[in-house]
Amino acid sequence: MVFSNVKPYAPSSTLVLAILVLVAVLSQGPAHATDRNREVLSDPVYHEATGSYFQLVHLPENASNMGFAHAREMASRKVYKGRRGRLAKVDRPSIHSFLAREFDFKEPVFIGLRFVCASRRLMWLDGSEHNNGFEPWSRPWYLGVDNCARDRIPFMAVTYMPNMRWRAQTHIKFSNYYIVEYPSKDAD
Repeated sequence: MVFSNVKPYAPSSTLVLAILVLVAVLSQGPAHATDRNREVLSDPVYHEATGSYFQLVHLPENASNMGFAHAREMASRKVYKGRRGRLAKVDRPSIHSFLAREFDFKEPVFIGLRFVCASRRLMWLDGSEHNNGFEPWSRPWYLGVDNCARDRIPFMAVTYMPNMRWRAQTHIKFSNYYIVEYPSKDAD
């Protein structure tokens, strides 16, 4: 019997596709691997005291120019275990310590806190005021030459700096990182 029209080792297109997908998945590396085409997500990590999951998101360098509003929108589009995401609410030392232990970043990271210029108050995106005394500020507490008084801006976004200290920046300041919180149903 002669098989003249069969090529040796000719894999089916399904097998080739499966191998390519496997190679692509394995080449991703750890959760903080660089991906030039889309955002890179850490694995969501559970914080037992609040019942929330937290996730660090890093946009690749070619996707720069993400301001606070963009980070807020992107976080609100994320869903994990049926929970809608938001920029993280880091309103107590236990969450702060947890994030410092779990995540590593090299640039400012957006969280869900703003210094509202008109009222001169710290406000979380859920509308609650931050006034419990927990404030891990950098010195100076704001970054850059733009500020509320001189530039008449609506707010200054609060970011984590790589040293895990907060710093306020103009609302149009850019970053490639943000922390998403998937709050429990009981979260305030």
